[in-house]
Amino acid sequence: EITWRDWSSDVCSSDLQTHPVRAPEKQSGNLTQVVCRQIQALINLKYKRNRLKQEGGNLRYSIEELQHKKEDQIFERKSARIDPKGMTNHIVAFANADGGTLGIGIEDDGTITGIDNFTERINEIYRIPFDFCIPSIPVTTEKVGCIDKDGKKNHILILTIPASPDLHTNHQDDACYRMGDKSHKLSFSERMQMLYAKGSRYYRSEEHTSE
Repeated sequence: EITWRDWSSDVCSSDLQTHPVRAPEKQSGNLTQVVCRQIQALINLKYKRNRLKQEGGNLRYSIEELQHKKEDQIFERKSARIDPKGMTNHIVAFANADGGTLGIGIEDDGTITGIDNFTERINEIYRIPFDFCIPSIPVTTEKVGCIDKDGKKNHILILTIPASPDLHTNHQDDACYRMGDKSHKLSFSERMQMLYAKGSRYYRSEEHTSE
């Protein structure tokens, strides 16, 4: 005999927690029909979520926030006109600190100039985490549609940089760290302290996992 617990455990538990399913004995039809209806409902829900994600992306900040938010420990905006290699220190600094978000295609005053007219520079920016960061940094990128200052359709590039357990440097072997709204180049002693701190956190994490 199939029980409520048996069949409900086969459906995505996270969706069931958010969208609880009524017990089958309270619904019309036999158990098989109930299961099919509930699973189809969850499939439709997942389809709707994926569609919304494709249309709206997975932005941490809205377009308005990207324009007007004050730059800080975890956020920086840059014009697409910037030398791509000049972005390296910011990516390294975020990775060495708490992670962060880089919005490309927005001027310092919040004006949206976009990235569509800077294809060559944007292609170079895509390469930075792999070609100019040592070791490479798993940056997530997302192009978001917007209206630029001239009223034309354009895009902003969002780089999401994770906090890393490693100490990263740029291609010139400079290590940087995010401090407030600045990317600070570490001195030799600061670099050694950072290396030790990251190593200590890593080993503590490993010990905690093994327990």
